[in-house]
Amino acid sequence: MMNEENSAKAKTTELSKFPDWLDKNLIKHFVIPALGMMMVFTVFWYFKEQIYIVFDIDTYLSWHNILEFSSVVVSIIIFLISWYSYKQTGNQRELFLGTAFLVVGVIDFMHTLSFPGMPAFISQNTTNKAIDYWIVARLIQAAALTGSGFISTRQQFHRFIRAKLLMGALFLIIATFYVITYLPHLIPEMFVPGEGLTPTKIWLEYSVVFIILLAIGKYILIYRQTRTSMVRTLLLGLMFFVFSELSFTLYASAFDIYNLLGHVFKTGTMILIFQGLFVSSVQEPFIRLKLAEDIVRIERDNLKNIFEAIEDGVYIVNQQYDIQYVNPVLVKDFGPFEGRKCYAYFHDREDICPWCKIADILEGKTVRWEWQSLKNQKTYDLIDTPLKNPDGSISKLEIFRDITERVRVEQKLVNSKNLLNATQRIAGVGGWMWNAENKSMFWTDETYRIHEIDPLEIEAGSNEHIERGAECYDEKDRPIILDAFQKCADEGMPYDLVFPFTTVKGNRIWIRTAAQAEEENGEVVRVIGNIIDITERVQAEENLVKEKEFSEKLIDTSKAIIVGLDKNHKIQLFNKGAEKITGYKRTNVLGKDWFKEFFPAGLHNEMEEVWKDSWGQKMHSYINPIITKNGAERIISWQTTGFYEGDDEKNHLLLSIGEDITERKIAEDELSKSRQQLRELTRYLQDAREEERTHMAREIHDELGQMLTALTMDLAWMSKRLPPDTPILAEKIIMMTKLVNETIQMVQRIATELRPGLLDDLGLTAALEWQTQEFAERSEITCELHVPEDAITLNRDLDTTLFRIFQETLSNIARHANATSVRVELEADPDEVTLTIQDDGVGITDSKLTDTTSLGLIGVRERARFNGGEVTIQGIPDQGTTVVVRIPRLSEDGSRK
Repeated sequence: MMNEENSAKAKTTELSKFPDWLDKNLIKHFVIPALGMMMVFTVFWYFKEQIYIVFDIDTYLSWHNILEFSSVVVSIIIFLISWYSYKQTGNQRELFLGTAFLVVGVIDFMHTLSFPGMPAFISQNTTNKAIDYWIVARLIQAAALTGSGFISTRQQFHRFIRAKLLMGALFLIIATFYVITYLPHLIPEMFVPGEGLTPTKIWLEYSVVFIILLAIGKYILIYRQTRTSMVRTLLLGLMFFVFSELSFTLYASAFDIYNLLGHVFKTGTMILIFQGLFVSSVQEPFIRLKLAEDIVRIERDNLKNIFEAIEDGVYIVNQQYDIQYVNPVLVKDFGPFEGRKCYAYFHDREDICPWCKIADILEGKTVRWEWQSLKNQKTYDLIDTPLKNPDGSISKLEIFRDITERVRVEQKLVNSKNLLNATQRIAGVGGWMWNAENKSMFWTDETYRIHEIDPLEIEAGSNEHIERGAECYDEKDRPIILDAFQKCADEGMPYDLVFPFTTVKGNRIWIRTAAQAEEENGEVVRVIGNIIDITERVQAEENLVKEKEFSEKLIDTSKAIIVGLDKNHKIQLFNKGAEKITGYKRTNVLGKDWFKEFFPAGLHNEMEEVWKDSWGQKMHSYINPIITKNGAERIISWQTTGFYEGDDEKNHLLLSIGEDITERKIAEDELSKSRQQLRELTRYLQDAREEERTHMAREIHDELGQMLTALTMDLAWMSKRLPPDTPILAEKIIMMTKLVNETIQMVQRIATELRPGLLDDLGLTAALEWQTQEFAERSEITCELHVPEDAITLNRDLDTTLFRIFQETLSNIARHANATSVRVELEADPDEVTLTIQDDGVGITDSKLTDTTSLGLIGVRERARFNGGEVTIQGIPDQGTTVVVRIPRLSEDGSRK
């Protein structure tokens, strides 16, 4: 174990020898490749004479152009990437480098075009011209790389400054081109053909190397802070840049191996710098963006899974009120949401809800509020909060918590609390509690009110409550209540007592006080009690006793029979009126069966069933006989109803009040019998009258008619035998004959009116037709008669009854109706005959229908009643009167149908 610890400490000490910035990534990606380049360069430098090669112009130019154009393309790409990614990255260091590489790329392009062997670029191409462009490009590149290390990566350039930066780059390009092309004599010579590089050229190359080493140092410091791959790649590119410049200090010909080697290192430099900037500006942001999107997607998926798993409803809506998401809980409550606005989905509205909270959400606020849905009658606790979308826009996330049951319970609790408080105030119930540990007493507000003591008069919790409360009891009751309280506090003995009570203000009331102890480990820890103002109850009980006494006196003084029965028909109430009518004493019948004692034999069960209907709140009426003590039967008219007092069936009574109507019943029976006899007499008289009419009509028609006919014949005989010279006698005979003929017509009319012969000879239909025609001619009222096509065969009495009713009705129409038309309809079926007479006159009034002096109407009804029929008369003001007579037909055996 000790060896392992020592080994670990040794390794830690060994690693601690390296600087803290030299991590394994820097060693792998910078130090080792730099050592490799150093080895390559050392080999080329040490074996300079052995590997020295001068290429032919065509071969060299091919490689030179490939490498240089590659570098130019990379430089332009570096500029484009840094320039157009600046809005996303905001990295001013990359923008500065990109702009510098634009200058470097363009100048390298001019260097390539100015190289010996290439077509003339404006002026003659020479090695010095190409080197001049090269040195300027390298100095700008080295200075830009070094200067970029001192530029922040965060603060963005103003748009105007960016434009100035680009203008500066263009100025450098134009100035370099102008000086090298048109003022070459101002530039020292860099290369002497046949001799090689001049000291100026070599010094400038070492100057570039020195500047690059400064850049390497600065970026190592940056790496210590950032530890990013972009910085490591730039460091490696800078190292390539160093060996590129060192290579350009060795060539003796513009076409030799060292010049080509420098271009290779330089191309590597450009590629590595491009890679570093690409990773920083494009690849790393893209990777970070992709990673962020993956994280957002995962978080959204997780959030969606959470939303779909929770019991609360969740929905997301954008600023245009389009629903983006609804979890299954809300879909279940409100249905599908696709393509709907939130105000239409939840509220069935066509416009934005005036109470919408989205304005607060867009301000970054979180809002909590309650809402009751009219669609499902549920109440929700809503939490609205902002939700930032990947595109930077803000949506509203709203959480629905169904609190319908909670609101219902809370409302129920509030209602119960209010009801309890109101009940305590109305009932006058006060509470109190005595704490055994500190001997403290507490009263509720209602207890103070009952005592009529201001709560501020007594210190809360003090025993003064007991003293002041005891003073309100009567002197004789005070020891009782104090003793009961002491036993409850000491022994846990409960009590429930009622006392008269005098409040502090002198008001006399009645109270009920009760208490019980609460114990812990066998010891009383507190006593809880109440005090109730029962003054109204005591007064009500006293009034009830008085009312009961008054009711009993009232019942006893009533002449009516008042009987109360229980569920088993046992007599519970029997007043003096019942004693007087039945002959029984109350004491002898209480508890006995009412039906068995007082109802005739054979009616017991029937009356029990009838009286069962009275067990309810509704009043029922009956008339039945009872048997008195002396065996006499009395007819009683009963008013019976159920009477309930509380839930105890012992207090349920069937209360019956009876009136002895025996004498009245006898009188009514006598009156009914007398009326029936009167009707029979009236019918007899009408029948006799009808027979007498028939007899008289026949006698008048037969006897008197024959005599008048004979007299007519005699006058005719005499007229033929008169002498011609007796004109006076002839004229007298003519007048007598005329008078006799008129007398014959009068006799026929009187006989017909007494009893139409058509009624006996041709039946009712013919008689109605004759009477209708006769009435129309006499009254000048239009008459319309409708009778069945088939002859109606009735008995003689029924024909007579209908015909006389018809005559009386027409007579009333002529005298009272002031009608212009009459419609008569006779109908017959196997069971009854119906005669309907309808006029268009003034209409009979209700007073006329019930007028006892309207003997005609009474006669019409009585005639119909004699035959078992009925008459219905209905008048409508200014529209006429309708008389409907319905009389049943006789069956074959002579009985009514």
